[in-house]
Amino acid sequence: YPVAFFTIADSKKSCPEDLPFVHRFCVPYILKKIIILLCKIYFRILSPKKMQYQVQDILLCQWGAIFAKLALKKFNPDILVIPDRGCPGLSIRKIRHEKTVLICHHNPARFTSPLLFDREISQADIRQAVNIEKYAARFIDSIICPSQYMADFSKNSYQYKQHINIIPNIIDVDTINSIPPKKIPGIHINQDSVVIYIPSGGSAIKGGRYLFEIIRRLYKFDSNIFFYISGEIPAPLQYEFKISGLDKNIFSPGLVSYHDNIAFIKSCSICISPTLLESFGMALFEAQYCGLPSICFDCGGNRELIVNNATGYIVPQLDIDLIIEKTIQIISDKHILRIFSANSRRHACDFLKKTGIEKYIKLFDSLLQEKNK
Repeated sequence: YPVAFFTIADSKKSCPEDLPFVHRFCVPYILKKIIILLCKIYFRILSPKKMQYQVQDILLCQWGAIFAKLALKKFNPDILVIPDRGCPGLSIRKIRHEKTVLICHHNPARFTSPLLFDREISQADIRQAVNIEKYAARFIDSIICPSQYMADFSKNSYQYKQHINIIPNIIDVDTINSIPPKKIPGIHINQDSVVIYIPSGGSAIKGGRYLFEIIRRLYKFDSNIFFYISGEIPAPLQYEFKISGLDKNIFSPGLVSYHDNIAFIKSCSICISPTLLESFGMALFEAQYCGLPSICFDCGGNRELIVNNATGYIVPQLDIDLIIEKTIQIISDKHILRIFSANSRRHACDFLKKTGIEKYIKLFDSLLQEKNK
């Protein structure tokens, strides 16, 4: 297909390459500050001392969406694919007679727990964001969710009348297969060492508040256990690692390229993900494809990716004791580790049959047939 890519809350600085098929639009700095201020004042009246950002997020995306719509008119698409995050469909809607596909992976109604942000969430903010997205969904022809969990949750919260297609997120196996393992730098790992991969460990949504205790107790069990933590780690957590002496067993390079991340994952033995909210679990999918058994909380789409007691373990939400127990159980027996590793790789390969570009092409072709009738 001839494809063009339109962003609505982006900047040219985030992608210095001059790509002819990419068109970037974002809200001006002054307007951004005004929107944020007005939302703070508005929700300070509705929900004093509570966190709000969902409606603000939607409003910040509309300026870019309006200009993207103008550019889209020139492109004249047959099919328009939009995300639910930021609700660009509110301003874009129907341009001419194209078929519109919504990728539903965010859903404000999921972000209600104060554990996610260390603050109580404004329910008024969530309700209004959901109502805005429900209105925008009236102009959608088809919906794609990455997991059954997201499909069920979105059906209940939005009362979608459209058919929901479940197409798991895509991983590029050719790219992953081409990347060799990369030695974890900065820590002294010997042949018998175990390296544990913790994706986005510093994020509160990904269970950052439990990270120190998990690492401390696993290190206490065996000081020859090392950790690769992807993503940014907040300064207080870095300080905790430093004063406790755990930092010498931790490799946390911050943001790295996709290739480097996969290369480091391939040098790990097992994956722990104490995430508190997950629509699909891309990091878990990649880790399993790289042969890593995974242990995580029972939340969101995790259960659809991990086969309990075969490719890893699903433990009850917030049960850190069981996460540590199951981790020790796997890494203490090399035979079990090899079996779980082989199972993880096999299961990920089988799971690939549910995803793939072919699923999108089949959907797009059916929508084009409807459009041309």
